[in-house]
Amino acid sequence: MRIDPGDRNGHAAIRETFYGDVDEATATAAISLLNTDSPLGIPAEAFTVTADRYGTAPHTCVVCPSDNPIPAALQRRFVREIGAVSIAPTTVLELDSSHSPFLVQPAALATAIAIATALAGLCRRV
Repeated sequence: MRIDPGDRNGHAAIRETFYGDVDEATATAAISLLNTDSPLGIPAEAFTVTADRYGTAPHTCVVCPSDNPIPAALQRRFVREIGAVSIAPTTVLELDSSHSPFLVQPAALATAIAIATALAGLCRRV
């Protein structure tokens, strides 16, 4: 994917896509940290998810309903598909955020990570 953070004409589209609810100064700073090229290999790579390869690990998904690149319906589809091959259910936590909750709601995201970590620890003890 080609993103040119140096192209000021493209900043509005980048901000809308990745930083829709981020204040302008923070979004501008975040955009300046982007690279011009992102690898397509990871999203294009096919791999098989099985209970042996993934399903035994505790897992959590943070759903962000205002995410533009990965809409909430697709995020929930990921959860369903992982649930289909998983021994343990996926813990789903929702943050009312765009694609970048780490910039908009860092404390809420930290809490979600702490909850997920605690739940994973409980799963290991059982």
